[in-house]
Amino acid sequence: MTTQVRPQLPITIRPSQCIPQHTIDANTVSTENRRVHLKHPGYPEHHNVLLTLEAPDGARDGKGGGLHHETARIACALIAGNRWDGYLARSAGGDAINLQPDDVLTETEYFFIVPAPGQYEVVAPKAVPCDVAVANRTSCH
Repeated sequence: MTTQVRPQLPITIRPSQCIPQHTIDANTVSTENRRVHLKHPGYPEHHNVLLTLEAPDGARDGKGGGLHHETARIACALIAGNRWDGYLARSAGGDAINLQPDDVLTETEYFFIVPAPGQYEVVAPKAVPCDVAVANRTSCH
């Protein structure tokens, strides 16, 4: 049995990379740890954070880093069970913020509010007879 030896390839070490710079026009947006907390309006304070996301996007008004509005709204909608009718507000009982989908959120916290279920009532499930439940492999009452 013969053994083949592979030739040694040279190891190339690339130079260290610099911290990314997020820019808008000529202004550099801070890359410090800036975060936006997205909260649930019905939970008690200090127990109501749904998500905390980094805020690397530039604000058009030059105030610094922020978070893309529609990205935040979609993330919250997914966590809320695909509630695409939800919106972001500055307070737990507040109105929807007046921003376009591509605008940047510049505050450090927002609340994701889902409107009450409109015309559909929440109805408790009806009891299922045991013979039907066994046939359908569900629980009976």
